[in-house]
Amino acid sequence: MAGSDERETRILDAALELITHYGYDRTPVSEIAEKAGVSKGAIYLHFESKTALFEALLNREMNAYADDWIKRLEADPEGGTIGSVYKHTLGAVNANRFMRAIFNQDRRMLGKYLNETDQMFNLKTAIEARATLIRRLQEVKAVRADADPYVVSYLISVLVSGITSMDAIMPEEDIPPFDDLLMTFGHMVDSYLTTDDEYDREMGKQVIREVVNQYRRASTEVDSE
Repeated sequence: MAGSDERETRILDAALELITHYGYDRTPVSEIAEKAGVSKGAIYLHFESKTALFEALLNREMNAYADDWIKRLEADPEGGTIGSVYKHTLGAVNANRFMRAIFNQDRRMLGKYLNETDQMFNLKTAIEARATLIRRLQEVKAVRADADPYVVSYLISVLVSGITSMDAIMPEEDIPPFDDLLMTFGHMVDSYLTTDDEYDREMGKQVIREVVNQYRRASTEVDSE
């Protein structure tokens, strides 16, 4: 079992490197096998198709991204606000090129996968997940009650997508330092959405953990069907 797990990890690592560099369409299973040091048949012992392999990779990287995001949030003494959620979302996405492509629905990298399957991660799902989080934060008075969760989530999704894709349309020297973007974005969101009432930031962090774990469980259930 340990050897099988190690081989699967090597296959996923090889797929990550090749797909990130060449894109989904231009990465055949045979090249993933060669990069991983296994036969093409061995890949099909772990994954029934190239799509299944990619979705296993997507699930792994989504979990790695979520772990990084939560770690950043937990380490932030100002964490637990709605602004801190998206500040650290941006930080975690920016640190993972694969996840940036997923968030931006990058057709160069994702190619035919966008048309082959009901994606595990799509923009509508992301907006609805963010709206759920905003509703939960409203319940603990971390977000103003008169804000429409879906509208706010939609606008934040537009901003997150824009920030993470600007390097494709603007010269690098014209883009502000990413840390400055993170801080300013967090302050902007908090200045509009945070209530004037005092609230427990640790309670906010707890709500965020619960929502993340809820969606992880849902993703695991979908994978096992």
